[in-house]
Amino acid sequence: MTGRSPQSQRHDRRLGFTEPLDGGKARYNVFKLAEMLVLQTLVNRGIKVEDAAGVARDAAQQVAWWALSQPGKIIDPTGKLEAVCQRLDVAPVALIISSPLGGFDYFRYCIMWPNKPWTFCDEIEKALADARATPGLLHGNEICSTDATTAGAMILLDLEAIGQLLASRTERPFIVGAERAE
Repeated sequence: MTGRSPQSQRHDRRLGFTEPLDGGKARYNVFKLAEMLVLQTLVNRGIKVEDAAGVARDAAQQVAWWALSQPGKIIDPTGKLEAVCQRLDVAPVALIISSPLGGFDYFRYCIMWPNKPWTFCDEIEKALADARATPGLLHGNEICSTDATTAGAMILLDLEAIGQLLASRTERPFIVGAERAE
């Protein structure tokens, strides 16, 4: 489902990059599945697991948002979640993924820059304009580092597409019931 082989998953657990939910048997919720899918996506693009783990951890909540937004991925047999959502005028996924401080900003893209931290954004053009304004990041017509110590091109992840991929790889819903919404 995530593209990570059992051997890679064991390696990730040994190094502390991922943990199964119950500490024993490898069972994962939608957030951990999203994290492992992003991790494998970055590894497939040549990023070392050690460097990809932080990005994957941060992007997992965004990918989970998009996966849970797909039809049929949240089942509410009791109707409690729907009642709370109607009262608060929010989508079910907004109640499931939220911060303790209130609200959750979801983004469509994650950009890994060669010489600065990864960023989340909704508009590619704005992100590229910001990059063009960063000294040393633009080289000719390509956005890449001109610093030999951090040379490389940017990596763009479409978090919505990764979330849709995760949702399409599962036969059952991710969330059943409304315990979190109460």
